[in-house]
Amino acid sequence: MFGKLLNELLEAIPARIPSIHEILLPGLPPAKIRAMLKKANVKGNIEPIIELFSWRNGTFPMQDFTGEKTRIIPHSRISLMRLENMIDHYLCFKEMEEYNPRYKTLGGRFFPLFWDGSSTYILVDLESPDGEILLLETQSDHFLREGYCTFADFIRDAIRANQMGEPLHLSKAPTNAEQLPFVGIRSGDILIQKVEPSSESTLVLRTDFSDDASWQSLCEVLKEGGDDVPVALDFVSDQKFDGLVPTKLGNLLKAQSKKNFAFVIDIITLEKNDHPILVVWLGAKRVQTFRVIPSELGNVDNNLSIANMGFEEFANAVDQDGVFRGFSGS
Repeated sequence: MFGKLLNELLEAIPARIPSIHEILLPGLPPAKIRAMLKKANVKGNIEPIIELFSWRNGTFPMQDFTGEKTRIIPHSRISLMRLENMIDHYLCFKEMEEYNPRYKTLGGRFFPLFWDGSSTYILVDLESPDGEILLLETQSDHFLREGYCTFADFIRDAIRANQMGEPLHLSKAPTNAEQLPFVGIRSGDILIQKVEPSSESTLVLRTDFSDDASWQSLCEVLKEGGDDVPVALDFVSDQKFDGLVPTKLGNLLKAQSKKNFAFVIDIITLEKNDHPILVVWLGAKRVQTFRVIPSELGNVDNNLSIANMGFEEFANAVDQDGVFRGFSGS
């Protein structure tokens, strides 16, 4: 499922770490991984864990956090550890619940995939069908915060980070308490100002602020529409939404909004040549997504707005990279 993306990541790393192939340990058989997770009582969506550790099972020497050679993420101490070590940390999190209330937030729900050798982890949500990724900082006031909607999005950003020599998008610290929503460590959700699209317009929400020129250019393209399909869009660019993940979008839309979907302009949209826009569907029990190129956005918007076509019809017609570029033969 994620093998192609993980291999693309492996191809992107040698520019920084020429010896990466010698350092990464061979992956484990999936059956062995399942047995190890079962023994540790790790339950839920374990597929991202299986995919990662059957690809590579950590680095050697695993104890070296002083240099760059084990760090597959630029500008970070984060390293890929061995599965047995990550299971130990997972079990340690559960033991810590008795002594530290903050760890009750984890509740056996989040499994560590990467560690910096100190207090920072990259976790996968075992209850998320898409493998949502979170950042755990045990010595920080933030403690646990959201990172990526899917495991695949995390790997794509890791590829980008290595190619460009930049940090992961999730590692950009929020500038204030409202810039990113926190997860479960307070009595209630941090309140973020409601996004207020007009009743007849569809929200276009910007969640990455690394390239103003690309954002402005894309807005102009979308305002013009495509293929003579008129669109009514509300563009929102506010840095309080920097890094917002789609799972939180439903909480930001006012209940009276007639639309049960929105468009998100994120870091992938702005950096990819064809600017694939994230379509976020809020009309089901869980948030669903696919991407669409700008020239097809009007087609998607109009058909979803009048229920002429369903979300699944578009989602099932995406290319292998998850982007809708029109129906074949049209």
